This record gives sequence, C-alpha cells and structure tokens, in this order.
Amino acid sequence: MKKVELKFTKSAIDKAGNILANDSSSDSDINWALEVLSNWRAYHAPAMDNLAKTFKKHIKRISASENTFVAQRLKRTQSIIYKLSRFDGMKLSRMQDIGGLRAVLINLNQVNKLVEIRNNYRSPHEIQKIYNYNDNPKPDGYRGIHLIYKMNYKVTNLIEIQIRTQLQHYWATAVEIIDTSQKTSIKLGKGEKKWKDFFKLLSSAFALKEGTKKLDIHKGLRKASIIKRLQEMMVDLEVIYRLQMISHAFHFIKNKDETGRKGHYSILILDSDKKNVMIRNFSSSDVNEATKEYMQIEAENLKKRNVNVVLVNSGDINKLQKSYPNYFMDTRMLINRLREIERGTF
Repeated sequence: MKKVELKFTKSAIDKAGNILANDSSSDSDINWALEVLSNWRAYHAPAMDNLAKTFKKHIKRISASENTFVAQRLKRTQSIIYKLSRFDGMKLSRMQDIGGLRAVLINLNQVNKLVEIRNNYRSPHEIQKIYNYNDNPKPDGYRGIHLIYKMNYKVTNLIEIQIRTQLQHYWATAVEIIDTSQKTSIKLGKGEKKWKDFFKLLSSAFALKEGTKKLDIHKGLRKASIIKRLQEMMVDLEVIYRLQMISHAFHFIKNKDETGRKGHYSILILDSDKKNVMIRNFSSSDVNEATKEYMQIEAENLKKRNVNVVLVNSGDINKLQKSYPNYFMDTRMLINRLREIERGTF
C-alpha cells in the first residue's frame, strides 16, 4: 500500500487532542484538530497492514479453519474524543488503539499458541504491554488477550491487537449490537441492569465451555445453575426474539461493482434510525483517499448517535460480515449458541 506521510509533529498531534477533548473549543480550532487527527490516524494504516500480514502467517501455522481471521480497523473519531475526555493525561500521540487488529481463532489453545509465537518472534517492533482478560476478565464479562505493539518507524506509534476465541467474539460483538439497537453503552457500564447481568452470566457460561474461570460474582454457581439462570433470563428478556428482530430489521446496501476484491479498505456506515448498513470500498493503494473520506463522513455525522462509521480492512469483502457482525447487526452465530443453552445441550 502507499506510504502515508505524517504532516504534523507529535506536539501538534497532542495539541489537536486537547482541542478535541475541550467542549469549549472554537469551530475553527476543531476543524484544524480534525485535520490533524485524520492524518495521524491514517499514519497507522501501513503499520496495521504489516502486522496483519505476519499475524495471518502465524495463524496459518496454527489452524487451517476458514473461521479464523485477522481484521483491521481505524478507531472512530467519536471514540477517540470520548477517550481523550474521559482519561486525565491521555495524549493523542500515545493512544494505543487508534489502529487496531482483531484476530479470531477457534479455541483458547490456539489463542495461547498465537500469543506464544508472537512472544518468541524476532521483530524490529516490540510488544509494549499485554492485557490478559482471559485470566482476569473485565467485570462486565469481556474476555480476550490484548497486545500493545510499539511500531518502531521514524515516528513511533502504537497498535493494539485483540486476540479472541470464536465464543469471545460472539459475546463482544453481541454487546455492541444491543448497545446500538438500544442506543446505550453496556460496555461502558451503562444500560439496563437486566441486560448487563445477562451478558455477565453468558460470559461465565462461555468460560465454562472453554475450560476457564467464571466471573468472581458467579464463583459459587455450578454450571447447571448458570445455565438455568440464563434460560430464565432469555425468556424474561426475550433475548433470541429480540436479536432476530434486530437482525431482520436492518438491510445491507453495497455498490454493484464490489465483488470480492482483496486487499481493500471498506467504510461501513451503520444508521440505526434508517435501519441500513452502507459500504464504500477502496483498493489497498487508496488508503489516503479512504481515510480522507472516512473523516468527511464522520464530520457530517459527528453529533448523530444513530450513525456509526468505521474504516476497516478484512482482506476480503466476503469476510467483512464475519469480522464485524456488529456493523451488520448479524446475530446468527450467537443465536445458534443461545439455542443450545435453551435446549440444555450447551
């Protein structure tokens, strides 16, 4: 892919971050800051591509399954601004997840093998931090392993790699689907208590299935009790029915000429009011054009909670829905697991 030229110093990048985090910033300052952010975010794309290539090679050594994949995304402007505002001392130039990879494997053995390979892999870049949310799951039930890479180019930047099992992937994307449909944020501790309790319980059920630890709040519960409680909550919340209705309500719009090209970037636009998902594709050499249009679309919808925009790369348009089911409101795989819980066969 084409090299992305960084046009601003790190001090300018941090100044832009401070402007975006300040609610009283002027429109002219915000417009300048968004221009800086767009360029800094685009600068992460080549680094993500390089990491993705090596991770795909590693995964081929571990699994031949078509259900394993690596996908990439550039963090949304709204999420960046929220993070800058939420955490004191957060600097835009040091934000570790502006560029993010998602590697999904079949089971925990494969996840651990991939982490082991990366720990022993000689590279000019270095793993700066490891967050093991399998051994220490988040209180909301989130699991996975995050690697934070320091990319040692002329101007260093950080890339986050999320490594998950399939079950962990279904869980995490289902939370985002419910958040989108209910216009809430369970992943930030908000939303209805019943839904938050449901996803915590589901996390512990998935953990038992994968042979790992339950959440601390479920320590005293046996598997049979967890399954029974889930069955009761699924009836009370009408979980399967609601997930089906969410999925059926949305439709997917794409351009006629987009038929499985590889090595491209895609802008996904999810409008929860209009109930549609639009896609715009770019070749791998058009990353500058893609990131420019990404920022333009975001700027047009910056204050609209009903519109989510993201720039992703799964390597193949046919894998987009598998990689980002939350942007397609695709709940099929989770529903299959919930049916097993419903029948008592999980």
